[in-house]
Amino acid sequence: MTPEVAVDLFRDALWLTTLMVAVLVVPSLLVGLVVAMFQ
Repeated sequence: MTPEVAVDLFRDALWLTTLMVAVLVVPSLLVGLVVAMFQ
């Protein structure tokens, strides 16, 4: 495994993790905003 391959793999893993976190966090933020508006 060359360093370039390792860096690409790490970057892809980081991107996938970011996407998964965003999928969980963004709806919660939207729900929080809606709840705050109706309070």
